[in-house]
Amino acid sequence: MSDGKRIKADVAYPIAGKLMQMLRPHTEWIEVAGSLRRGSPDVGDVEIVAVPKGDMKPHDVMVETDNLVDLGVIKKAQIPLRKGGTTTRWGSKRRAISFEEVKFDLFCCDMDNRGLIYWLRTGPDSGKDRGSTTLMTWLKRKRAPFRVEGGYVKAGGRMLSISSESDWFDVLGLPYIPPTDRSASLYNKLFRN
Repeated sequence: MSDGKRIKADVAYPIAGKLMQMLRPHTEWIEVAGSLRRGSPDVGDVEIVAVPKGDMKPHDVMVETDNLVDLGVIKKAQIPLRKGGTTTRWGSKRRAISFEEVKFDLFCCDMDNRGLIYWLRTGPDSGKDRGSTTLMTWLKRKRAPFRVEGGYVKAGGRMLSISSESDWFDVLGLPYIPPTDRSASLYNKLFRN
């Protein structure tokens, strides 16, 4: 979602903390992901992954973002389009938010896919390092004994519960890789063996 404008991580973290504090009463779990989690010194936007409370449709956390827009606390972020112009991203599982001049991508998941979504949204997967895409492409080419479909991991006709990143790395047959060490080159190296 980044529009090319960068913000220092030490400025982004406290602003992310304020936004998460507003949303926390409406979630079972909420954490920072993306380049901020990977330890980048500056970021183009901040990704947040949340597990909403309950199973209401729409989720409580999304209803709360609607309320915060109505109150003028946050705005729907404008996303630049490749062919010019802008759009908003305001769906039931993903929202682009502007808060205190920082752009956020809010992703909702549930406890059965939290580990996969948190890994995916932590990346890296932009610019020159497309680590998440590299790994997912490798899994498709090698015909892994499971598939990722609609944000969930399925094997043998059943959905696997991937509630933590450690669960995801276990499914991959890899040791847990800290966010700061994740990269396309590391995934390529690990899967060549």
